[in-house]
Amino acid sequence: MGAFKEPHGGVLKELFLGESAAEEEKLKARDYKSWDLTQRQLCDIELILNGAFSPLDGFLIRQEYENVLTDMRLTSGLLWPIPITLDVKPEFADKIGEGETINLCDQEGVIIATMEVQDIWTPHKALEAAAVFGTEDVAHPGVDYLMNRAHEVYVGGKLRGVEPPVHYDFRLLRDSPSELRGRFRKLGWRKVVAFQTRNPSGQGHSSLLCRLTNLAPLSPHKSCSFVASQILLHSPNSIRATWSMVHKTSNLLLARTRILGRSAFLPGLSHFVDCAPLDGQLAPADYAA
Repeated sequence: MGAFKEPHGGVLKELFLGESAAEEEKLKARDYKSWDLTQRQLCDIELILNGAFSPLDGFLIRQEYENVLTDMRLTSGLLWPIPITLDVKPEFADKIGEGETINLCDQEGVIIATMEVQDIWTPHKALEAAAVFGTEDVAHPGVDYLMNRAHEVYVGGKLRGVEPPVHYDFRLLRDSPSELRGRFRKLGWRKVVAFQTRNPSGQGHSSLLCRLTNLAPLSPHKSCSFVASQILLHSPNSIRATWSMVHKTSNLLLARTRILGRSAFLPGLSHFVDCAPLDGQLAPADYAA
Protein backbone atom coordinates (compact mmCIF):
# COMPACT_ATOMS: atom_id res chain seq x y z
CA MET A 1 0.00 0.00 0.00
CA GLY A 2 0.98 3.67 0.00
CA ALA A 3 4.30 4.15 -1.77
CA PHE A 4 4.40 0.42 -2.55
CA LYS A 5 0.96 0.09 -4.19
CA GLU A 6 1.08 -1.02 -7.83
CA PRO A 7 0.16 1.80 -10.26
CA HIS A 8 -3.05 1.51 -12.26
CA GLY A 9 -2.21 -0.83 -15.12
CA GLY A 10 0.95 -2.03 -13.42
CA VAL A 11 3.34 0.62 -14.76
CA LEU A 12 3.78 4.28 -13.78
CA LYS A 13 4.42 5.89 -17.16
CA GLU A 14 6.41 9.10 -17.01
CA LEU A 15 6.74 10.42 -20.55
CA PHE A 16 9.02 13.43 -20.13
CA LEU A 17 12.25 13.09 -22.09
CA GLY A 18 15.64 13.57 -20.44
CA GLU A 19 17.33 16.94 -20.78
CA SER A 20 19.48 16.15 -23.83
CA ALA A 21 16.71 14.21 -25.59
CA ALA A 22 14.29 17.08 -24.95
CA GLU A 23 16.72 19.56 -26.54
CA GLU A 24 17.06 17.30 -29.59
CA GLU A 25 13.26 17.05 -29.81
CA LYS A 26 12.96 20.84 -29.74
CA LEU A 27 15.36 21.09 -32.69
CA LYS A 28 13.33 18.57 -34.69
CA ALA A 29 10.12 20.36 -33.72
CA ARG A 30 11.07 23.41 -35.78
CA ASP A 31 9.69 21.63 -38.83
CA TYR A 32 6.49 20.35 -37.19
CA LYS A 33 3.04 21.88 -37.36
CA SER A 34 1.81 23.17 -33.98
CA TRP A 35 -1.45 23.05 -32.06
CA ASP A 36 -2.02 25.48 -29.16
CA LEU A 37 -3.61 23.55 -26.32
CA THR A 38 -6.67 24.82 -24.49
CA GLN A 39 -6.57 25.10 -20.70
CA ARG A 40 -8.44 21.81 -20.36
CA GLN A 41 -6.07 20.09 -22.79
CA LEU A 42 -3.09 21.42 -20.83
CA CYS A 43 -4.51 19.76 -17.72
CA ASP A 44 -5.00 16.47 -19.57
CA ILE A 45 -1.58 16.43 -21.19
CA GLU A 46 0.17 17.17 -17.89
CA LEU A 47 -1.60 14.22 -16.27
CA ILE A 48 -0.64 11.94 -19.16
CA LEU A 49 2.99 13.05 -19.19
CA ASN A 50 3.61 12.84 -15.43
CA GLY A 51 2.02 9.40 -15.10
CA ALA A 52 -1.21 10.38 -13.32
CA PHE A 53 -3.13 8.84 -16.24
CA SER A 54 -0.98 5.69 -16.35
CA PRO A 55 -0.90 3.50 -18.33
CA LEU A 56 -1.83 5.96 -21.11
CA ASP A 57 1.12 6.97 -23.28
CA GLY A 58 -0.82 9.55 -25.28
CA PHE A 59 -4.26 10.76 -26.29
CA LEU A 60 -6.58 7.88 -27.12
CA ILE A 61 -6.71 6.55 -30.67
CA ARG A 62 -10.09 5.72 -32.16
CA GLN A 63 -10.18 2.01 -31.24
CA GLU A 64 -9.33 2.75 -27.60
CA TYR A 65 -11.83 5.62 -27.54
CA GLU A 66 -14.68 3.47 -28.83
CA ASN A 67 -13.80 0.68 -26.40
CA VAL A 68 -13.95 3.09 -23.49
CA LEU A 69 -17.38 4.30 -24.59
CA THR A 70 -18.86 0.82 -24.99
CA ASP A 71 -17.11 -1.12 -22.21
CA MET A 72 -15.47 1.50 -19.93
CA ARG A 73 -12.21 -0.33 -20.58
CA LEU A 74 -9.13 0.04 -22.72
CA THR A 75 -8.55 -2.62 -25.37
CA SER A 76 -6.21 -4.30 -22.88
CA GLY A 77 -9.23 -4.86 -20.62
CA LEU A 78 -8.07 -2.30 -18.05
CA LEU A 79 -10.81 -0.22 -16.42
CA TRP A 80 -10.98 3.29 -17.93
CA PRO A 81 -14.35 5.08 -17.63
CA ILE A 82 -13.77 8.39 -19.45
CA PRO A 83 -11.99 8.89 -22.80
CA ILE A 84 -8.98 11.23 -22.74
CA THR A 85 -8.97 12.81 -26.18
CA LEU A 86 -7.39 15.71 -28.04
CA ASP A 87 -10.00 17.76 -29.89
CA VAL A 88 -8.87 20.11 -32.67
CA LYS A 89 -10.47 22.37 -35.24
CA PRO A 90 -11.29 20.85 -38.66
CA GLU A 91 -8.98 23.39 -40.33
CA PHE A 92 -6.01 22.07 -38.36
CA ALA A 93 -7.02 18.42 -38.85
CA ASP A 94 -7.05 18.98 -42.63
CA LYS A 95 -3.42 20.08 -42.52
CA ILE A 96 -2.04 16.98 -40.80
CA GLY A 97 -1.98 13.28 -41.57
CA GLU A 98 -1.45 9.94 -39.84
CA GLY A 99 2.21 9.20 -39.24
CA GLU A 100 3.06 12.89 -38.96
CA THR A 101 4.55 14.41 -35.80
CA ILE A 102 3.06 17.62 -34.42
CA ASN A 103 3.91 20.05 -31.62
CA LEU A 104 1.51 20.53 -28.72
CA CYS A 105 2.11 23.95 -27.19
CA ASP A 106 0.83 26.02 -24.31
CA GLN A 107 -0.97 29.30 -24.88
CA GLU A 108 2.33 31.16 -25.07
CA GLY A 109 3.74 28.88 -27.77
CA VAL A 110 6.04 26.83 -25.52
CA ILE A 111 6.29 23.20 -26.69
CA ILE A 112 4.94 20.91 -23.98
CA ALA A 113 5.14 17.69 -26.01
CA THR A 114 5.31 16.28 -29.50
CA MET A 115 2.80 13.71 -30.70
CA GLU A 116 3.04 11.07 -33.39
CA VAL A 117 -0.38 11.19 -35.04
CA GLN A 118 -1.93 7.72 -35.26
CA ASP A 119 -5.61 8.51 -35.76
CA ILE A 120 -7.80 11.38 -36.95
CA TRP A 121 -11.58 11.08 -36.80
CA THR A 122 -14.84 12.92 -36.26
CA PRO A 123 -16.62 11.55 -33.16
CA HIS A 124 -20.37 11.12 -32.68
CA LYS A 125 -20.68 13.49 -29.75
CA ALA A 126 -24.25 12.56 -28.86
CA LEU A 127 -23.21 8.93 -28.46
CA GLU A 128 -20.19 9.98 -26.39
CA ALA A 129 -22.37 12.13 -24.12
CA ALA A 130 -24.85 9.31 -23.55
CA ALA A 131 -22.08 6.77 -22.89
CA VAL A 132 -19.97 8.94 -20.57
CA PHE A 133 -22.53 11.15 -18.82
CA GLY A 134 -25.71 9.10 -19.22
CA THR A 135 -27.51 12.00 -20.87
CA GLU A 136 -27.47 14.25 -23.94
CA ASP A 137 -28.96 17.19 -22.03
CA VAL A 138 -26.69 20.25 -22.29
CA ALA A 139 -27.85 21.30 -18.83
CA HIS A 140 -25.22 18.80 -17.67
CA PRO A 141 -21.89 20.75 -17.60
CA GLY A 142 -19.94 17.85 -19.10
CA VAL A 143 -22.37 17.52 -21.99
CA ASP A 144 -22.41 21.29 -22.48
CA TYR A 145 -18.62 21.35 -22.77
CA LEU A 146 -18.59 18.41 -25.17
CA MET A 147 -21.32 19.77 -27.42
CA ASN A 148 -20.64 23.49 -27.36
CA ARG A 149 -16.98 24.04 -26.52
CA ALA A 150 -14.95 20.98 -27.59
CA HIS A 151 -13.71 21.03 -31.19
CA GLU A 152 -15.17 18.81 -33.88
CA VAL A 153 -12.25 16.49 -34.71
CA TYR A 154 -10.23 14.13 -32.48
CA VAL A 155 -6.54 13.33 -32.95
CA GLY A 156 -4.90 10.40 -31.16
CA GLY A 157 -1.30 9.35 -30.77
CA LYS A 158 1.71 8.78 -28.53
CA LEU A 159 3.35 11.67 -26.68
CA ARG A 160 6.94 12.63 -25.98
CA GLY A 161 7.16 15.12 -23.14
CA VAL A 162 9.43 18.11 -23.77
CA GLU A 163 8.66 20.56 -20.97
CA PRO A 164 6.12 20.53 -18.11
CA PRO A 165 3.43 23.22 -18.16
CA VAL A 166 4.38 26.26 -16.07
CA HIS A 167 2.30 27.04 -12.98
CA TYR A 168 2.52 30.24 -10.98
CA ASP A 169 0.33 29.21 -8.05
CA PHE A 170 0.60 26.48 -5.39
CA ARG A 171 3.91 25.23 -6.77
CA LEU A 172 4.79 23.34 -3.59
CA LEU A 173 1.50 21.42 -3.78
CA ARG A 174 1.82 20.23 -7.38
CA ASP A 175 3.45 16.83 -6.86
CA SER A 176 3.66 14.24 -9.61
CA PRO A 177 2.67 10.64 -8.79
CA SER A 178 6.31 9.61 -8.40
CA GLU A 179 6.99 12.59 -6.13
CA LEU A 180 3.99 11.72 -3.96
CA ARG A 181 5.13 8.12 -3.75
CA GLY A 182 8.51 9.38 -2.62
CA ARG A 183 6.90 11.48 0.11
CA PHE A 184 4.77 8.53 1.23
CA ARG A 185 7.89 6.36 1.38
CA LYS A 186 9.88 8.94 3.34
CA LEU A 187 7.05 9.42 5.84
CA GLY A 188 6.48 5.68 6.16
CA TRP A 189 2.87 5.93 4.98
CA ARG A 190 1.58 2.49 3.97
CA LYS A 191 -2.17 3.17 4.08
CA VAL A 192 -3.27 6.44 2.55
CA VAL A 193 -6.80 7.83 2.20
CA ALA A 194 -7.35 10.36 -0.60
CA PHE A 195 -10.05 12.89 0.25
CA GLN A 196 -11.42 14.94 -2.63
CA THR A 197 -14.39 17.29 -2.80
CA ARG A 198 -15.93 18.91 -5.86
CA ASN A 199 -16.39 22.23 -3.99
CA PRO A 200 -14.32 24.27 -1.51
CA SER A 201 -14.22 22.39 1.77
CA GLY A 202 -16.87 23.24 4.35
CA GLN A 203 -17.89 22.18 7.85
CA GLY A 204 -19.32 18.87 6.63
CA HIS A 205 -16.05 17.98 4.94
CA SER A 206 -14.10 19.03 8.03
CA SER A 207 -16.24 16.80 10.24
CA LEU A 208 -15.86 13.83 7.91
CA LEU A 209 -12.09 14.34 7.63
CA CYS A 210 -11.71 14.44 11.41
CA ARG A 211 -13.75 11.24 11.72
CA LEU A 212 -11.48 9.57 9.19
CA THR A 213 -8.43 10.69 11.14
CA ASN A 214 -9.93 9.34 14.36
CA LEU A 215 -10.80 6.03 12.64
CA ALA A 216 -14.54 6.49 13.26
CA PRO A 217 -17.17 4.67 11.13
CA LEU A 218 -18.77 6.84 8.44
CA SER A 219 -22.24 5.96 9.75
CA PRO A 220 -23.68 3.98 12.68
CA HIS A 221 -24.83 1.34 10.19
CA LYS A 222 -21.47 0.82 8.48
CA SER A 223 -18.22 -0.19 10.05
CA CYS A 224 -15.09 1.61 8.93
CA SER A 225 -13.56 -0.46 6.14
CA PHE A 226 -10.09 0.97 6.54
CA VAL A 227 -7.72 1.74 9.38
CA ALA A 228 -5.49 4.67 8.53
CA SER A 229 -4.44 8.02 9.92
CA GLN A 230 -2.68 9.31 6.80
CA ILE A 231 -4.78 11.49 4.50
CA LEU A 232 -4.03 13.03 1.10
CA LEU A 233 -6.34 16.03 0.77
CA HIS A 234 -7.20 17.01 -2.80
CA SER A 235 -8.70 20.47 -3.06
CA PRO A 236 -10.36 21.01 -6.47
CA ASN A 237 -11.02 24.75 -6.32
CA SER A 238 -9.92 26.64 -3.24
CA ILE A 239 -6.80 25.71 -1.33
CA ARG A 240 -7.39 28.51 1.16
CA ALA A 241 -10.82 27.14 2.06
CA THR A 242 -9.22 23.94 3.35
CA TRP A 243 -6.92 25.46 5.96
CA SER A 244 -9.69 25.61 8.58
CA MET A 245 -9.68 21.80 8.67
CA VAL A 246 -5.97 21.19 8.23
CA HIS A 247 -5.01 22.38 11.70
CA LYS A 248 -7.46 19.89 13.25
CA THR A 249 -5.79 16.83 11.76
CA SER A 250 -2.41 15.14 11.88
CA ASN A 251 -0.52 13.16 9.23
CA LEU A 252 -2.02 15.10 6.31
CA LEU A 253 -0.65 16.06 2.91
CA LEU A 254 -2.26 18.68 0.71
CA ALA A 255 -2.32 18.34 -3.07
CA ARG A 256 -3.53 20.70 -5.77
CA THR A 257 -5.83 19.10 -8.36
CA ARG A 258 -7.41 21.73 -10.58
CA ILE A 259 -8.09 19.44 -13.51
CA LEU A 260 -11.40 20.74 -14.86
CA GLY A 261 -13.63 17.89 -13.86
CA ARG A 262 -11.28 15.00 -14.55
CA SER A 263 -9.78 13.00 -11.70
CA ALA A 264 -6.49 11.21 -12.10
CA PHE A 265 -6.01 7.63 -10.96
CA LEU A 266 -4.43 8.69 -7.70
CA PRO A 267 -0.93 7.33 -6.98
CA GLY A 268 -0.21 4.85 -4.21
CA LEU A 269 -3.56 5.05 -2.42
CA SER A 270 -5.34 2.36 -0.46
CA HIS A 271 -8.69 4.21 -0.34
CA PHE A 272 -10.43 7.13 -2.02
CA VAL A 273 -13.23 9.18 -0.46
CA ASP A 274 -15.35 11.39 -2.70
CA CYS A 275 -18.07 13.69 -1.40
CA ALA A 276 -21.14 14.44 -3.51
CA PRO A 277 -24.48 16.02 -2.53
CA LEU A 278 -27.38 13.62 -2.02
CA ASP A 279 -30.80 15.14 -1.30
CA GLY A 280 -29.08 18.17 0.17
CA GLN A 281 -26.92 16.12 2.52
CA LEU A 282 -23.24 15.30 2.42
CA ALA A 283 -22.95 11.78 1.03
CA PRO A 284 -19.51 10.24 1.59
CA ALA A 285 -18.60 7.19 -0.42
CA ASP A 286 -15.80 4.85 0.60
CA TYR A 287 -14.03 3.25 -2.35
CA ALA A 288 -11.45 0.56 -1.72
CA ALA A 289 -8.71 0.79 -4.30
